[in-house]
Amino acid sequence: SGTSNTRTPQQQENINAFIPAEIKSKFQDLSVGQRAASCKNPERFKYENHVKELLGQTPPKKLIGLNSRMDNARSIKAYNDIKLFREAITILNTEAVFLDDKEAKELILSGLDHWAKDQALLDTFDCKNNRCKHAWQSKDGQDLAPILDHTTVETLVNELRYAYYASVVAFKPQDQRHKTIQSWFKKWQSRTRGVGKNSQGIGLGFGRRLPQLYNALLDGKFDCSGSNCAKSIARQILVLIDKAVNEDGSIKFHTERGDRALYYHSSGLGYATVGLEIAKFFELEIPKDLDTRIERAGELFYSGFNDHAYMDKWAKNANRGRATKGKQFFNDDLSFIQTNGSWYFIFALRYPNSSIAKNLDKLIKPQSKAQLMDVRWGVGLGCVYRAVANKDVTQTTVVQSESQTKTP
Repeated sequence: SGTSNTRTPQQQENINAFIPAEIKSKFQDLSVGQRAASCKNPERFKYENHVKELLGQTPPKKLIGLNSRMDNARSIKAYNDIKLFREAITILNTEAVFLDDKEAKELILSGLDHWAKDQALLDTFDCKNNRCKHAWQSKDGQDLAPILDHTTVETLVNELRYAYYASVVAFKPQDQRHKTIQSWFKKWQSRTRGVGKNSQGIGLGFGRRLPQLYNALLDGKFDCSGSNCAKSIARQILVLIDKAVNEDGSIKFHTERGDRALYYHSSGLGYATVGLEIAKFFELEIPKDLDTRIERAGELFYSGFNDHAYMDKWAKNANRGRATKGKQFFNDDLSFIQTNGSWYFIFALRYPNSSIAKNLDKLIKPQSKAQLMDVRWGVGLGCVYRAVANKDVTQTTVVQSESQTKTP
């Protein structure tokens, strides 16, 4: 049978497994103006220029030098190039996917082709088959960690794959750039470490199950009898989330990360909530008590965000981190969260009766980066969920905007 790497682009359709049919339908029922009010980027030109500038530069050949705490990342040029590229592709992809913006699709196709032609990042050390030590060999996290060089790049390429297949794969299907991009992706697939036998965490794409799920979708294996079918993998992801979210709302391997516990708890909620949307995409039944635990996890985050000392109960364990009493390193403005921030909007829609849903929504400015960009999934899911949750507010914003435009 054919695979994602042997099919021609004209045989492929866009794939986005992060949004179930009911949400897609509600979003499409909104007016063009409502959709644009939530998903159009007011700083579009800035990110267009980022891609255009990168097209004139040689892409990085490798990432090297990250330490375990990753607090030296911004001093590494390749890391900064990666950050700029993934942000630009992701935020442009939001308009490409949800507003069918052709100019955005062309820029994404050009950007991916440029990095693919230059075999970007393929010289990064390959940690497959346990060739690298675990991170945090040193308690202060300052030890060099080649495994994080590898994991950062592996994660980036998966995110770019999600972006490409969500909007660009069916765009200009005869264009030879598709072949170049898919060939580059194929080289990375051979480097991706498989699902570990004892893999229990929901990070790294649900223990690397999400890349496998996409491979199954691209192979046309949606719902079949084998464990390598997309629906079966989605069920594995659901079981993983069910085991990861504790009764008190804390999340295994996330909420005990010392003075970055709030960051990792938020990240864990990002995985958990999007994972449940994937389950709904495949029409799987969500355990009722899991929904209750997710709601508690959201409330735990909100309490910790407003009072860092609230996190000490879990953070003091300093699992793969260092504890600082009463202190968390986390952005104090949620509007600027660019990774795993989709959960803020999913939570507001799915748990409207939660004590924190409305307060959480008020903390995030309209058309913010958090709403328009989530690099973890290659697209800004937040703009869709916010538009659906606040459709009346969105309509008012559109009317006001049109009124201001007509005022002489």
